[in-house]
Amino acid sequence: MIKRKYLFLIMLFFLVFISFFIINKSILAEVESDYYEIVNREVYFDDKLIINADAETFKPLADFYAKDINNVYYMDQIIEGADSNSFVILSRKFGKDNIFVYEYLLKKENYDAESFEVLSVDRNNTAQYWKDKNGVYFKYLIEGADSNSFILLSNLYSKDNNNVYYCFYSKCEIIKEADAATFLYLNDGYAEDKNNKYYADPTGYKIVESNENNNKDNEDKEVLFEISNMGSRLAGKLLLQVEDRGRIWYVFPENNKRYEVTFGNALNLFQKLSLGVSNNDLNKIGIHSDSVNENIDSDNDGFSDKSEVVAGYNPFLSSDVNNRGNDKIVIDKNLSNRLKGRLLLQVEDKGRIWYVDFEGKRWEATWINLMDLFKKLSLGITDNDLNEIVNEDIDI
Repeated sequence: MIKRKYLFLIMLFFLVFISFFIINKSILAEVESDYYEIVNREVYFDDKLIINADAETFKPLADFYAKDINNVYYMDQIIEGADSNSFVILSRKFGKDNIFVYEYLLKKENYDAESFEVLSVDRNNTAQYWKDKNGVYFKYLIEGADSNSFILLSNLYSKDNNNVYYCFYSKCEIIKEADAATFLYLNDGYAEDKNNKYYADPTGYKIVESNENNNKDNEDKEVLFEISNMGSRLAGKLLLQVEDRGRIWYVFPENNKRYEVTFGNALNLFQKLSLGVSNNDLNKIGIHSDSVNENIDSDNDGFSDKSEVVAGYNPFLSSDVNNRGNDKIVIDKNLSNRLKGRLLLQVEDKGRIWYVDFEGKRWEATWINLMDLFKKLSLGITDNDLNEIVNEDIDI
């Protein structure tokens, strides 16, 4: 009898131990992070204990951010006042909830959270340009810039309805000679308007030719048009090298150079060549109906993704009973046309990658569909034609 009692106690202890191990193991399995870990139901960042973090609900986000049911964290510190339920990451530098914008750990009450968006990020996902309804920023406020009409043309040029701007490092200046209405970015630092042609690099900008005298013999004119005709014709296109094992290339619209797309370089390529885009702007670009599955219901609303796209709705955005039509895609044709051929980084949703085709429709690129998708959307090209486009490598 005594032996049976001891055997029962041993089995009970074993079951409790195994249960604890499984629970702790399951929590740890959900933490996909090189920096955060859960040990004995305590949460650590880089071996530093996060006091009072709730292990059950703790979830690493991205760029050293995390949250649980009670708080939002940057590294091992609580972001004071941040609302866990509504907090989203916009870039490595910025996050916001439904009331405030946060710069790392700091609450930035000078920004309007509702209208705040990151316009572009660098390769480290650090914000370069951002704006709200009150102003536009390039590290600091761009004096006089109109938030409603401001657009990025390249990493050096931007404009609004009133001015064209040259920005580099930590300063922006108005290009006083430029006409905003007709100003157009070409490539490789060159731009033009109805009056002049311009060149810009990190050292500054200059006028290289006046359009008032088109017959002027100007050496810079030859330089300006020393661009690949093939590259400019195919800017933004995905190319399938039919004579060499079906290799995939992407022609980057900002410099008309080609970059090979492989599984090995895809992450670096997307980080370097994509434009950061907010959820609000992304929802103004239509989703191609062939890019979604009729057997999947991503937002669990009872309608398949394909049927929602065909009807003009966003299949990834749940309908709000208090705000009917919130999931309707209202197409912005100007934005869709401007972003044709661009790779987009969805900075507010785990860095999802989208490609905008030349119908102005977007396709999501994932690790699962990457090569098949790009082959589907690519244009076949011979080696001779491909060699007319300058080849550029992505640093791994």
